Amino acid sequence: MKPYAALALLALTLGGCGAAESNPQATPAPEASTPAPSEPAAEQAKQSEGPAYFGAWTVQGAVASAGISTAPDDGFAGQRATYSAEEATFGEERIQTPEYAEKELSETEFLSEHRTPPSDLGLEGGTVRIVEVSGWTNPGGTFIAKDENTLLFLWDGNYYEMKRDA
Repeated sequence: MKPYAALALLALTLGGCGAAESNPQATPAPEASTPAPSEPAAEQAKQSEGPAYFGAWTVQGAVASAGISTAPDDGFAGQRATYSAEEATFGEERIQTPEYAEKELSETEFLSEHRTPPSDLGLEGGTVRIVEVSGWTNPGGTFIAKDENTLLFLWDGNYYEMKRDA
């Protein structure tokens, strides 16, 4: 009977361990913090909307070409793109729940990587902000945030400008 006693003791011990893990007295995880009431309402609304590049955009056309490029594709003009937390689109292409990766390059780093001086694209200020939609290699999947109303994307060696829809 001793082997059964050892087995019973083992079962009670293991059962007790499970009960300790589901302790109803455990401290709940802290809730997500809410903005301090002192923050202006407009700033709170802007934070909840997402980055400045979220929104609807329309391609205006090619604005510059890299040293090695194909002829600009006039078919991009008029195409629409949207960027949000739920979806990214360009023309008929779309990706659900996109992940955005932002990086800032100095003018020298940008020139080294893209072989185009930022000034040729109207970019000033010492740094260039590039946004990549993870896992998306279509046009508009990587873009440069020129300002709050202008994005640029590179395709086949040509830079195309997108303007924010009104």
